[in-house]
Amino acid sequence: MMKLSLMRDFLHSPFQEEWVTSALELWEYEKDSVKFIRASSNFVYFFKSGNTPFVLRITPAEDKDRLERELQFLDLLSANGIAVNKPSPSINGKLIEEVETEWGTFQAVALGYMEGIHFEMEEMDEDQWLAWGKALGNIHQVSKDAGVLKDMRKMEDLLQLDVPDLPTAALKEEETLREWLLGLQPSAETYGAIHFDFELDNIIWKENHPQFIDFESSLAGWYAADIAFALRDLFEKGSSLQSREFLLFLEGYRLVCPITDGEVQKIPMLLRLHNLIMFKQLKKSLDVTPGSSQPQWVNNLSEKLQKRLKWYEKGIQALTAGIAAKEETRRQG
Repeated sequence: MMKLSLMRDFLHSPFQEEWVTSALELWEYEKDSVKFIRASSNFVYFFKSGNTPFVLRITPAEDKDRLERELQFLDLLSANGIAVNKPSPSINGKLIEEVETEWGTFQAVALGYMEGIHFEMEEMDEDQWLAWGKALGNIHQVSKDAGVLKDMRKMEDLLQLDVPDLPTAALKEEETLREWLLGLQPSAETYGAIHFDFELDNIIWKENHPQFIDFESSLAGWYAADIAFALRDLFEKGSSLQSREFLLFLEGYRLVCPITDGEVQKIPMLLRLHNLIMFKQLKKSLDVTPGSSQPQWVNNLSEKLQKRLKWYEKGIQALTAGIAAKEETRRQG
């Protein structure tokens, strides 16, 4: 997620429309078709070129290398029959165009718009849980066959994010996870290009067939981590590796892509890694003090993200306290 101050300043700049229009013109857009969708790690707009719907994404300049690897991954998946939102070249024949703004150069890319519906977990039947797992398995099998994409950022590097004033519990958790990661031995069967955010929000169902969007977080990482992060909401609700939903997902996954029980058993630790990464990224992005001088949507978003930040911190504190108590009991015993 980008810094909240950048999100605010871009969206409230009197030049925002000018910047977005300069990007849209590179894809010959229909003027009445443009709609703002959301802002998170980038700014996202819907538009049409002729009768064809697209999504325009405008991304901060420092993310260009990551964007290039994402498009490379999308091209690989699409070439292997995976239903992803492929990038579309501009009138200049480029997949990535530059937009000059007050805050420097941003990168613009147009992706195909996927039509269909989203499901919540509570709405999913057994066939859909199987299909969800199978879909991720198909992506991972393509990744295994291709190998790690050159210069793709690595999941373990996310721990390098510099965040000042981390609480003691987070620092201890970071040390524990670094040591654990150093002990892992990645191989072609366990480690490769992954989506890293394969939750239901990023799956669009059309006639019971899943389509996949938002590969902006994609990187090189453990395939088991992709499973863990896809199902994080399920685990947050108290489900375990023995829950019916998880076993259905895993069954669907294994229909097309093998994974050992040993890799599956890493999921609890990988969830801890996810929570720490999200905690650090959220803490870094929350650089705006809420108040009457801020737009109301900024105050609302800040409040929502602060609650999530506290949830992560509380979980990390409870975990490290529990581990410390067990170690003390073991020493005394």
